[in-house]
Amino acid sequence: MKAGSLLINTSRGAVIDNKALLVLLQHNHLHAVLDVYEDEPKPELVLLDLLDIATAHIAGYSLQGKIRGTMMVVDSLFQFFSIDKPMPDLLSPLIRQLDVNISDLSQVVLQAYDITADSHAFLDHYKKVVNDKERALVFDNYRKHYPVRYEWGYTDIKGGGQYADDLEALGFQKNKRA
Repeated sequence: MKAGSLLINTSRGAVIDNKALLVLLQHNHLHAVLDVYEDEPKPELVLLDLLDIATAHIAGYSLQGKIRGTMMVVDSLFQFFSIDKPMPDLLSPLIRQLDVNISDLSQVVLQAYDITADSHAFLDHYKKVVNDKERALVFDNYRKHYPVRYEWGYTDIKGGGQYADDLEALGFQKNKRA
């Protein structure tokens, strides 16, 4: 990667050699955002400290992501047991409204989900422990008690002002509900 590049990994930890990444980060060659780690659930603190954003493998932990995963399991069970019953629409009612009167697009995005606050909260919990066994427990416990987070596609923006079209392009809904 070219110096100054941004690396984002939300797929699998082993996709990136964390030791090689650590060397690059220590020499300020790139920026990195990681949600997954090679040595999960106990990633190295020295690596976490050098990341621009570090989260605890929560990419699929949105409310809608959890529901979609559950619906996939139920659908598979219906198919396996030859149950001919349609799945109810569980996602449409889960649209939240967000009223915004902000002239800065980044503030609207952060109001919908502040990933930097998420990163700080995770690191604050994770850094309090001193050994690997406790770190693994804290990592897993943080995920188990992860706060409700809505996906942008289930957030109805009211009053996006000059950024209304940009917000819709990012995946937010625009005034779909009264």
